[in-house]
Amino acid sequence: MNDPMELRVVIAAGGTGGHLFPGIAVAREFVARHQAAVTFLTTPKAVTTQILDRYGFAYEAVSSRALKGEGLLSRGRTLLGVPGSVLAARSRLKALNPHLVLGMGGHAAGPAGVAAWLLGIPLALHEQNAIPGATNRYLSRLADKIFVSFPASRDFFPRGRGIWTGNPIRPEFFDPAPPRAGSPFTVMITGGSQGARALNMAVLAALPFLSGLEDRLAFVHLTGEADREAVAAGYREHGFAHEVAAFSPEMPALMRRAHLVVCRAGASTLAELA
Repeated sequence: MNDPMELRVVIAAGGTGGHLFPGIAVAREFVARHQAAVTFLTTPKAVTTQILDRYGFAYEAVSSRALKGEGLLSRGRTLLGVPGSVLAARSRLKALNPHLVLGMGGHAAGPAGVAAWLLGIPLALHEQNAIPGATNRYLSRLADKIFVSFPASRDFFPRGRGIWTGNPIRPEFFDPAPPRAGSPFTVMITGGSQGARALNMAVLAALPFLSGLEDRLAFVHLTGEADREAVAAGYREHGFAHEVAAFSPEMPALMRRAHLVVCRAGASTLAELA
């Protein structure tokens, strides 16, 4: 049974780390400042649930799929699944009875946002990117407030609802500790939580031009699952010290080890580096 005096918040986030980790940063502040009960409404992807387990947050999984980049038939199937996802989210929200639903963008936030509106639960959104994604553009018509990372992003939303807050990041990123003295020059490469094939292939193509620097360079490379083995094999072939993983939840520690970061210009990654 819900405690009537306890602040209850549902954060709808997942799909990619760029949506999930800002949600975790906000959730931690809700707990620290208000002792709130925070539950995530997210996708059933294993990496997402593992991250939430790591941070100790409760979650409910609701299936949803992105429309972007899919064929016409697949898009049709995704659209046909939307009513079921909204009904599932509505059921979860009725049981959780939150005071607020916060959508962090991405397809995982869509069903929860619509369900919150149907139930009359206050709905707020956060947009990490300079140009809003499809989910937040659609939900903006239903939301009470929309928090944005960039002042100009307010122009994409209904007048008076946009509030410039910046992009929430975890407090671990505020530790400015430099790389360990005596360590090799370490290059960190990341294409975001899902990886970036173009970036991965560009790095492999560049390795022959770094011949002679094998004893002076080390690489930490987050590739995404698809390219992990190929990228690791490339470093081995050219004799460079390397750590290759599909993904890591330890971004603060990895960034502190790096002398140089090569990355996609994702909003959350850039906020963390700044």
